[in-house]
Amino acid sequence: ERKLFDMGRAVYVLDGQNLRHDLNKGLPQDRAGRTENWRRAAHVARQFNEAGLLTLAAFVAPDAEGREQAKALIGTERLITV
Repeated sequence: ERKLFDMGRAVYVLDGQNLRHDLNKGLPQDRAGRTENWRRAAHVARQFNEAGLLTLAAFVAPDAEGREQAKALIGTERLITV
């Protein structure tokens, strides 16, 4: 994050810790809750990206279906999974 910022990029690290404090507060820690957490995170990442921010989203994807939903939402040209 710091290197990208130092290179002049607008960048934000989005992770579960950020979202658990407010947007995802109260979500259950079961499969459905994790899937909803991932869906919400993908929406936030897309909005940040549309605003011009390079978003480093650090999440554990619940399953292949969740990753495919994120790709469809964010766009395959804007999403790199590791």
